Amino acid sequence: MPASNGHKTHYAPFDNFIAVAEKKATNPKAEAIFSYMQECDLIIIDDVFYVEPTRAELQVFYRAVTFLNETRSIIFITNRELSAWIDAAEDKHLCQTLLDRITVNCQIVRLTDK
Repeated sequence: MPASNGHKTHYAPFDNFIAVAEKKATNPKAEAIFSYMQECDLIIIDDVFYVEPTRAELQVFYRAVTFLNETRSIIFITNRELSAWIDAAEDKHLCQTLLDRITVNCQIVRLTDK
């Protein structure tokens, strides 16, 4: 949805983001959502690694995020420390590569209830 200042944004829970990225080639609705994400200035992905992703989900996530991250800002909302992502993934090498790519030139904000 367009923000009031003219910037386009998109919010998706992790599982919805994965479903759209996975089905964009075969499902017209998923293709339309992914096309919209390509036009967005900001994408917010919530509940990242709340549930441990399968190897296939991690591969889809990696491909979509590295593609989208090149030209737009992405906010990842997670309840896990980034270092714990590797322990939660089957493919530890791919997960480390993902972390390396998304943390280059990024700002990490930790919110706590303390």
